[in-house]
Amino acid sequence: MRAKRAFSLLEAVLTGTLFFLLLHLLFSIVVPMMRASQKGSELSDLRQMAALTLETICADVEESGAPGLQLFDNALSVHRVETISADGSTVWNRYVHFYVWGQGRLRRCTFPPVPAGLPAPQQGRPFRLQPGELSAALSAPGSLLCSDLAEFSVEGFSPHGLRPPLVFQLRLRRDQQVFSLEQSAVPAVRNLR
Repeated sequence: MRAKRAFSLLEAVLTGTLFFLLLHLLFSIVVPMMRASQKGSELSDLRQMAALTLETICADVEESGAPGLQLFDNALSVHRVETISADGSTVWNRYVHFYVWGQGRLRRCTFPPVPAGLPAPQQGRPFRLQPGELSAALSAPGSLLCSDLAEFSVEGFSPHGLRPPLVFQLRLRRDQQVFSLEQSAVPAVRNLR
């Protein structure tokens, strides 16, 4: 009968060395690939969030008229036009969209229901906030359009009025990923009564 033979010390060391070498090569390839995939996924999320956010805002602005737009330091009020009546007067939509940004988020609040301290939108005239009413509008509940907000700006408003096109610039940041997007919109109805 033959005696059972075990691995020699040299064979065990060589096998262990080859095993750890292959393991090292595997992790040096797989881990960076996984990190790159995660970064690509995060960037894709930011890109989609930015595009949907700006598309929503621009669609509202393009269905509005200049009198229905009001810009504040960290908010934009958009009152869309419903129709132009047969006598040429403007009929405003019964809903007002109020965009609020800050603390890394951008929200969209829709009135009605109107928060306490605010007048209800009327279809005969554009919704305009008075200085004392802004805090009630800022605290209104709304739906989150985007998180990870690093910066949001609106260009095209001046002390003398609206200067179309309005240019919206949005920059999102998540971890080390940053994505910026710019989109412009022109209110569709200019001369309103």
